[in-house]
Amino acid sequence: GWRIPFVLGIVAAWLGFKIRQKMSESAVFEMARNENRLQKNPLGEIHGKYRRATLTAIGVVAPMTCGFFFCFVYFNSYLVTSLALSSAQALLVTSMGLILSLVATLASGNIADRIGYKPILFRTSQLLLVATFPLVIAMSGHWDLHFTLGAYFLLCLILGAYCSTAFASVTALFPTPIRYSGISISVNLASPIFGSTAPLLVAASVGALGNEVGFMAFGGYFTLLWVMALVAIYQINPNA
Repeated sequence: GWRIPFVLGIVAAWLGFKIRQKMSESAVFEMARNENRLQKNPLGEIHGKYRRATLTAIGVVAPMTCGFFFCFVYFNSYLVTSLALSSAQALLVTSMGLILSLVATLASGNIADRIGYKPILFRTSQLLLVATFPLVIAMSGHWDLHFTLGAYFLLCLILGAYCSTAFASVTALFPTPIRYSGISISVNLASPIFGSTAPLLVAASVGALGNEVGFMAFGGYFTLLWVMALVAIYQINPNA
């Protein structure tokens, strides 16, 4: 039964391909193509001239992917195995977290359209640097369940607010002729290295140290990723 969604994914991929065929390119891309500025070897161009931009983009995206896998992949199973919620209750909790994150993403994106993405990017990353460690510890379930879920939903909200501006900043790091390749490389390096490994790290920490100390250890690692993100973000001039 679990294979059925993957089979349906073939249909979704085909629909996406057909929709993409009918979409027009952006004005800046058309201008670059008309002026013959598109790169025939974008990967070589990125390796030669935009390695620093790629590392900056990875630093910006890394904690976001880590947070996504922690909140919406690992925490679902943790609610069932350690906090005694049913599978249906755990799915409801993480679904609500996703909805809150989506609302925060849309809201922060709307504000960024008015005032620029950089102020929001800086403020949300600074807030996450301070808030991640205590919120992750609170999610361990050592205290009341309502307290645990409150911390979870708050982390989902702040992550969502960071998400829209993080992608905007990564997009702005690369010029039009290599933008697609630059974004693809950055995101597809950050996600498996820092994102998909997050459930393994927190599960190993919990297994070796217990729930509360395990979450504390993972919270320290997660906070270090936000330090890395801020270093990367400060490479982007906030006043530019």
